Amino acid sequence: AMNLSNNARKNRTTGEIVNLMSVDIQRLQDMTTFVMLFWSAPLQVILSIVFLWRILGVAVIAGLVQQMKYKDERLKMMSEVLNGIKVLKLYAWEKSMENAILNIRVKELNVLRRLAFLNAATTLSWACAPFL
Repeated sequence: AMNLSNNARKNRTTGEIVNLMSVDIQRLQDMTTFVMLFWSAPLQVILSIVFLWRILGVAVIAGLVQQMKYKDERLKMMSEVLNGIKVLKLYAWEKSMENAILNIRVKELNVLRRLAFLNAATTLSWACAPFL
């Protein structure tokens, strides 16, 4: 809206110009919020991990270890399948390998689903805290 020429301003109504100005101002306001998050978010994450570590100790990484275990297992099997694809095709083991990989993926998804439910419960408790 600020960059409109005089001819363009003549073709626009006052409401359109006000609308363009409000959109520009909203974008500036959003930008300042995100610029602040750009430097503060990593700091918040690091401080959160440090404080959790001081309170809980090694238990902080237990959930990550469980999640990474299944992910590593699945990626290892996928790598083996891709490296030995000729042997798999020769002996027609595609279906059995697919089932093995899918079983590992189901375990991995169960862990991720549990983490998502815990995250949702935490978010809900934070949202409801002012009312309680």
